[in-house]
Amino acid sequence: MRFSLVSLFFALAALAAARPSDAGYDCVTKTCAEYVGCGDNNKQCICNDPTHRYAMRQCIASGNCNNGQSAAQNRQAYNSYCGRN
Repeated sequence: MRFSLVSLFFALAALAAARPSDAGYDCVTKTCAEYVGCGDNNKQCICNDPTHRYAMRQCIASGNCNNGQSAAQNRQAYNSYCGRN
């Protein structure tokens, strides 16, 4: 029993390590502040991932993006970047 649990643990760890990410960014665990102003290689993650899109919009709405920009500036940048009006 112990051997099979250990094997399962390592199999899951390997699977998690092999999980594709978007240029090293994890759409679920990265904070919104880390995504503001990212390059096009992260566009799929920023604009289309539901969990992250929600976090970004909450961040922008609160004005707490920690990037030196105002809420209005971040909102405009995000909307422009993601093709929203």
